Amino acid sequence: MTNTKSKKNGLAARTDIRIIKKGAIRRVENTTVVDERSRRRASRQMISAVKNWVNEFEARQLEEIRMATERFQHNF
Repeated sequence: MTNTKSKKNGLAARTDIRIIKKGAIRRVENTTVVDERSRRRASRQMISAVKNWVNEFEARQLEEIRMATERFQHNF
């Protein structure tokens, strides 16, 4: 990045000039797509794991309720 100063209406203004080579843009875009895909994959895996935990918890709760109901009915 090269900084140059230019005068406009008597005031010094700083402008930034950036030189980008042809292949540099494509490489950056490709890595962004790959990073986004890997982030999405990781997010999906985390969501899947949490859903499994919730389902297992709910199944245990239902089984405990079922067992408690059976015990309660046998006592009467």
